[in-house]
Order: sequence, then structure tokens, then C-alpha cells
Amino acid sequence: MSVVRDKAEPLAIVFEDDGLVPNNILPFLVYQGVVKLDPRRPEETIENLFEANDWGGTWRNGIYDYLHYHATVHEVLGVARGSARVRFCESAEDDSASGAAAG
Repeated sequence: MSVVRDKAEPLAIVFEDDGLVPNNILPFLVYQGVVKLDPRRPEETIENLFEANDWGGTWRNGIYDYLHYHATVHEVLGVARGSARVRFCESAEDDSASGAAAG
């Protein structure tokens, strides 16, 4: 049984080039509430999903508090409990994808 809800549609955002941080030509994808979390073990639900897709290098409880980017890989963020405010772009004016909540 899949933990991903059927017919999940992402919010797709393309960031403009600000001249400071290289942006990918592919859109930034936000899936909200797409993972059916086990209420007793939500962290394991997400970790197992990432592992099933061969998304390695995982960790829990922490997001860099400084600007960084990945030139050769993509990154995925899963929120198992609560919520966070995260900037996914350089510009403070363009924070349209800054909310992250469980699921």
C-alpha cells in the first residue's frame, strides 16, 4: 500500500535568475499533505518513502540556516510533525513557497 495520496498535484514555481544563486531550469515542486503519515511513527513513514525511492543521505531535525544550493543534485524535504518556515529562494520578496507542514 502506497503512503502517497492518489493524484497528487504539486505547486510548481520557477525562480527568476537573481544573478547570485544559480537556479535550476526545472521548477521547484511543493506537494502539501501528499504523504499519509502513520500517526504513531510519522518520521519513519517519510524515511521509508525516501528509502524506497533511493533518496539517500537523510537526516532528522535540522535545516541549514544559511543560503546554499546544489549544483548537481536535487533536494527533498519531508515534514513529519509540526511546521516550519523555510526560504527556498534568495529574495525576501519572493517567499511564495516558504511554508512547510507535516505530510
